[in-house]
Amino acid sequence: MKSGLKAFDWSQYPRRHPVWTSFAGIFLLLLIFLVIFDWNWFRRPVERIVSARTGREFRIQGDLDVDFFPLEVKAEKLYLGNASWSEEAAMARVEKLRVRVRFWPLLAGRVTLPSLELEQPWLRLERSGEGTGNWLFANLGDCPADGCQQRLHILQLFVRHGAVEFREPSLKTAIDLSVDSAKPAKADSLAPLVLRGSGRYRDAAFELQGQVDSPLALQQEGKPYRLDLTARAGEMRARAYGALPEPLQTENVEVNFELRGPDLAELDRFAGIVLPSTPPYSLKGKLRRNGERFSYRQFSGTVGDSDIAGDAEMDLRKVRPKLTADLHSRLIDFDDLAGFVGGTPGTGEGETASEAQKKAAREKRASGKVLPSDPIRTERLRAMDADVRLKAAQVDSPHLPLESMNAHLTLADGLLLVDPLEFGAAGGKLNSTVRFDTRKTPATFALTTDIRQLELPKLMPKVKPLNDSLGTFAGVMELHGQGNSAAQILGSADGAMSVIMGQGRVSNLVLEVAGLDIAESLAFLIGKDQQVTVRCAYADFGIEEGVATARAVAFDTTDTALLVHGDLSFRDESLDLTLLPRPKDASPLAIRTPLKVGGTFADPAFGLKGGPLVLRAGAVAALAAIAPPLALLGLIETGGGKDTDCGRSVGSPPEEPEAKHPTPPAKAPKQQS
Repeated sequence: MKSGLKAFDWSQYPRRHPVWTSFAGIFLLLLIFLVIFDWNWFRRPVERIVSARTGREFRIQGDLDVDFFPLEVKAEKLYLGNASWSEEAAMARVEKLRVRVRFWPLLAGRVTLPSLELEQPWLRLERSGEGTGNWLFANLGDCPADGCQQRLHILQLFVRHGAVEFREPSLKTAIDLSVDSAKPAKADSLAPLVLRGSGRYRDAAFELQGQVDSPLALQQEGKPYRLDLTARAGEMRARAYGALPEPLQTENVEVNFELRGPDLAELDRFAGIVLPSTPPYSLKGKLRRNGERFSYRQFSGTVGDSDIAGDAEMDLRKVRPKLTADLHSRLIDFDDLAGFVGGTPGTGEGETASEAQKKAAREKRASGKVLPSDPIRTERLRAMDADVRLKAAQVDSPHLPLESMNAHLTLADGLLLVDPLEFGAAGGKLNSTVRFDTRKTPATFALTTDIRQLELPKLMPKVKPLNDSLGTFAGVMELHGQGNSAAQILGSADGAMSVIMGQGRVSNLVLEVAGLDIAESLAFLIGKDQQVTVRCAYADFGIEEGVATARAVAFDTTDTALLVHGDLSFRDESLDLTLLPRPKDASPLAIRTPLKVGGTFADPAFGLKGGPLVLRAGAVAALAAIAPPLALLGLIETGGGKDTDCGRSVGSPPEEPEAKHPTPPAKAPKQQS
């Protein structure tokens, strides 16, 4: 019986070439081998290669596996050792690593990774006590001529539950960051990284949060690298945001930068920039790095109740960093500058001040002292140099008749010089030069001030009877002292201060009140105030060891003469002045008793000075011969041929000159300490 099945006839098919048959068999066997092969056998060779290249111990403590179609490498529990000087054994750990690899570029010597995924990576970055970073690997060889980056291409990076620790014990800094990849904006775009962190930065509480582009974006030429980070260190807040146009070019890195805090002096602690104490500030500008130079360009904002704008640069290339700034302001609140002399800004209603500054002001008031006594940190002034210019179109000062400001400050090797220090004041000018030398112990201080054309009604604008007055003041002041605070400097000061006013007019009401002539004062209050001629006004104080003594002080008009003698002490902030009013007319209610001004700068006391009338009369007669020191006459700018009338004694009656000619000014001799 024949079977129904027909035998297969191989002869119908052409015979294959034995080479191709062998190749197919080998490929099939190789494929089976790769599928069942234990890739952990390669862990030791890989560990030896990486360890040799980095000079650090490297281990793959979990499984190593390779999948095909697509080609993918997986590894678990990777470990990289730390620098030998670190107390922490590990520098980096990765719980899971997954890498996809394109096969064909491998044949050309290029490694292309469509994706690199890191699960629970952990990285510790730290510096040694000598400032060496653990991210410096001594054994890494040089890249080949065609470049390492050209041989490795990573197209996408994903980080899940990552952590970064940064430690710098010498700066009391310890920061912990969490790192996670966010969802890409587009399917073909890189996944940005979301950062959150906290810890201590220079021993201050620190927080950071924000988002940055993937590190892979740094390799993409022509594309900006975006970031938006907000940080807090102590009470200081900072935000950096924007796009780096050329991420790999450190010579032209610029981002938008906002900075705010309670006191600019804190920048010394966090950035090594020495600035005076200020009220709370808020600034916004562009932060640029150009090698070792950091600039804050086109910034603007507020410091206390003042507006400020300009450009600043910190140059770190020299032994001492140098700050260069060109600043300008539309309006400066004068008490915001109190930190330049160790004081605190205004803390009254409507004033901007930090809680620490308000507390310091309360303690100052409780002490009964006025002069700033906080020590100036002279060692910090020797740690950096500076060249700062500041111009203010308007100055707001409730107690001083200041109008504008122009200052140029230089600091070089501990020598601080402010020249010029110019104030527009009461329609005139105050031109000063300040020198503070911290190279000596104690530090030495010198001040010279030239006073020109200050207008009487603008000196005290809140005194309404003076609003229609006429007269201009001029003068000079020189001070020399030593110490590390304003109180010490003034308490040891030597020098002189002299001011003089030529002919003018003033309200008779003010003079009658000053002379305590009750009858005429009431008459002016009920009727119409009158103007009287000012013959001369001058004040000449000598200053020795912190005590200013009135050598010649008088305010003389056709109606009243007001004389002053006594002294005031910067050493203990005390007052001991006597005002001798001398009305020149008869009045039944004139009280001609001298006035005593005592007490302290913080709490002055006013009262009538007792004593027999005959002694008062003798004192007035003796003072009637006083005339201003000849040195003061040279300060008067008469103009228009007007007689100054300052050469006559206070007690002599006024005379009308036959012809008015300008008085030739005498040069004021320089006072020596």
